[in-house]
Amino acid sequence: SAEDLDPSQMTTYLYDVSKAFSAFYRDCPILSIAEENKALASARLELSKATLTVLKNAMELVLVPYLDRM
Repeated sequence: SAEDLDPSQMTTYLYDVSKAFSAFYRDCPILSIAEENKALASARLELSKATLTVLKNAMELVLVPYLDRM
């Protein structure tokens, strides 16, 4: 991506990560299972935080502003 000066590779990566996280968030409840399975809820929450970090960093690389809310 950087060597070819082709930001489309990074934007495709952003799209793919976003799409995968959207499916995860749809299919894997986090807060609603917190009382019955704290370890699983915690792991899912940490995965969500890590995904946010990856998305923010990738967006910064392609100079796309990050929005806290839509």
